[in-house]
Amino acid sequence: MDSLAKSSSVNPFVYWAQSNEQVFLRVELEAKGSPEVVLSAKTFKFSCDGIAPGHRDTQHFAFTIDLHDEVVPGKDGYRMDIGGSSVQFFLDKSTGGFWPALFKTRNKPAWLKIDFNRFQSGDADSEEEKKDEVIDPDRPYKASIDRLLKDMIDKKPKITQGPVELKKLYLTAYNAFMLIGFFGIFVSLIKNYVLHGSEFFPHTYKTVGTNVRIMQYAQALEVAHATFGLVRSAPLTAFLQSFGRLVVLHIIHFQPQLHGLPAVFWLFLCWSAVEVIRYPYYLAQVNGVMPQVLKVLRYTTWMVLYPAGMMLEVVVMLQGIQAYHVTHPSLVRLGNFDLRWSHLIGVYLCAFPFACIFLLRHMFSLTKTQLFADNSGVSKSRKVK
Repeated sequence: MDSLAKSSSVNPFVYWAQSNEQVFLRVELEAKGSPEVVLSAKTFKFSCDGIAPGHRDTQHFAFTIDLHDEVVPGKDGYRMDIGGSSVQFFLDKSTGGFWPALFKTRNKPAWLKIDFNRFQSGDADSEEEKKDEVIDPDRPYKASIDRLLKDMIDKKPKITQGPVELKKLYLTAYNAFMLIGFFGIFVSLIKNYVLHGSEFFPHTYKTVGTNVRIMQYAQALEVAHATFGLVRSAPLTAFLQSFGRLVVLHIIHFQPQLHGLPAVFWLFLCWSAVEVIRYPYYLAQVNGVMPQVLKVLRYTTWMVLYPAGMMLEVVVMLQGIQAYHVTHPSLVRLGNFDLRWSHLIGVYLCAFPFACIFLLRHMFSLTKTQLFADNSGVSKSRKVK
């Protein structure tokens, strides 16, 4: 970025604050044109023509911050809001936690100030904060100072904050393994269908069933990743998707009558099609490189593949209820009632629509955030993330 290196650049006043998940920067200037931003894992660079408060002339402003800890690099790691007299940034931390300082070094420049009103909460406009500030106008300053002192004294490392490079290496290897595994399943299904057509359906499970089981067991690790903070995902969402697939997979595995169903072929094809798009997206996200085409594929193909997969899972479970009722004896006899595997599948099938609605709403919300954020701003704000 050539403009960042201009010798005539001046430093604007920058106010900063943080929460456990984000770093907030407010650059005090009226932007003339679109700011240029470069965000790497530990460096934030800003450049923009604008007018400083109290001045009339347009100047070129630029600064670089060597961050104390790592943030999510690239355009996916920040949101930018351009207001009338300031430009605000919301940087996503790679690992949750409270930083003792913004800069990596102890030398704080004169143009950097602490935004006490936003410190900790990250939402200075919330009604609760406004009420508290009316009661105690010094509350933001006291809370910020107390928190800084606490973090300076308490030096115990957090369990979830392991070495960032090791975490990145692990997630890269994991996502690459998952991509290769599901891509192999996807190619095998397509190749056999092209060569043999519907005659391949009875051989689907024998051909790829073992590989599908291995990949789905490995996918269960995503619940642990979300739980321990390796990725910024909700553990419940990861659990519902992984657990739901494993239930259907075991219904198929332990009932040979289901192995030859056409629905099994199409279900495995749907699952693998989802993953050969999802895991490249995760690989790009972990390494801070996100092609727009990949993002669009990730947040559009699910609209077809998720509902199709869910309907196929319902078909498999309905077939499974009939097959298990005949072939599997009762689990427990409760008075005059025999509790069978088919009954448990039926109970799960009744709860299944609620899990589907939750997952679809979650994906719809992500799609709005990732693809349509630019059109959802308020007044003059422009969301970049």
